[in-house]
Amino acid sequence: MPLFFHKNNIFLTELIAILYLLGCEKMKIKKKISIYCLLGLSILSLSSCFKSTITIEKVELEGNVKDSLVNERPIQSIGNNNILAVPLNLYNDYNSDMLDKLDKALFGTSEETGYYSLSNYIKESSYQKLNLDIKRTEPLSVYSNSFDNQNVIDSLIDFLNQIEDIKKFDNDNDNYIDSVFVIYTSDLSTTYTFKQRFENNKTIYLDKSINDTLKVGNISFVDYATIEKKYYSYYDTKDLLIDSHELIHQFGHVLGLDDSEDFEPSIGEKGGEYHTTMMSGMSGDFSAFDKMLLKWTDVYIAKGNQTASTTLKPFVTEGKVVLISNHEVTSLYDEYLVLELYSNQKLNKDNCIKPSNPKKNIFYSIRAMHVNAQLKTNSTGRVIKNDTEYNKTGFVADNSVYNYQRTRFILFKEYSGEDEMTNLNLYNGYSSFLLAFYRYNSSKTITFSLVKVEEDTATLSITL
Repeated sequence: MPLFFHKNNIFLTELIAILYLLGCEKMKIKKKISIYCLLGLSILSLSSCFKSTITIEKVELEGNVKDSLVNERPIQSIGNNNILAVPLNLYNDYNSDMLDKLDKALFGTSEETGYYSLSNYIKESSYQKLNLDIKRTEPLSVYSNSFDNQNVIDSLIDFLNQIEDIKKFDNDNDNYIDSVFVIYTSDLSTTYTFKQRFENNKTIYLDKSINDTLKVGNISFVDYATIEKKYYSYYDTKDLLIDSHELIHQFGHVLGLDDSEDFEPSIGEKGGEYHTTMMSGMSGDFSAFDKMLLKWTDVYIAKGNQTASTTLKPFVTEGKVVLISNHEVTSLYDEYLVLELYSNQKLNKDNCIKPSNPKKNIFYSIRAMHVNAQLKTNSTGRVIKNDTEYNKTGFVADNSVYNYQRTRFILFKEYSGEDEMTNLNLYNGYSSFLLAFYRYNSSKTITFSLVKVEEDTATLSITL
């Protein structure tokens, strides 16, 4: 829009008013339409023609999850992937009952798990864009009181060499086995040390070849005890028969996603995503930003000013989000606000977010996430990895710095009736607020509301 028609151009506004008044005054005196009046009315008419309104358009933003990774090989996030799962007798032996529970956690039905298996969760979360075909091998036995990581890796490589169809687990034909899930037995007291030592030396361990042409691109270690223990408090466990939350969370890392919980004890649940997403608290669905990185979502951007409306179905079932910013956004790796329609259905049914009325089985809310996803780069523009206590990614920010977080829920409003929204008291915020942007040291006033919800469709009104 030309600058001289901008609604904030004070000079234009005053000029229009002066010309219009001059014209009208001459009309009184000379009883004819003055050239001044015509000119004033013409400018007013033109100004109204160019008056800015909101447009909400679907866009394809640049970037994907691989752009934020350094020396990592995430599995492809769209298509059909063969995944290898290896039970590891490390602390004690698997028995038939344990293997049966493991199978159910990997690829069982909802009736068998009381929740979702890994394969079913990923299929539903990706809106059927990613399908996993998981092969579970017979157990591998590596007994070591010291949990020697190198001994485990050497034994695992030898074990993989014996699998005849190992090549099919290289889904993108880059000569790397895309993902090996190792589900080991332990007493939980040693699990963190074992996994941490592997993470600290991952590049050394993954440098070994399976045969002359293949290497392992990604190894994930999961403690079998997490399938039975149900020891996390951020999701509802009352209906759980088999707990696959840890498996799903770790597969998020296989996809290239980072942890989004805050690790700083002094922040607690005030930070980041409040343990209400799969990568923050192993609860509910993946966040909207995570799904945007994986190219699973439909992204719309609201631009302009005044008011516009759009319809949303629950993000957990449809995958549509609306972005708002104070500048032009062309890449995922930028700063913006993401709006979604939250519902406690399907993948969110285990979430500890409860409606204000306990008698309601299903509720709808507007959820707003402030994304601050700039990448850390060197002088040549290459992404480099952070090496801070809580951030080992290519992102500048993480969720452990309260006043500079990468992803932060700033609003969560429950729709409780026609033209009414009530605060769930989970997140602080109001339906009209001033959003502060870190990068541009500026702010933008945004007002939005759920006008109505009919069945599973909501009408969202946005004023910029």
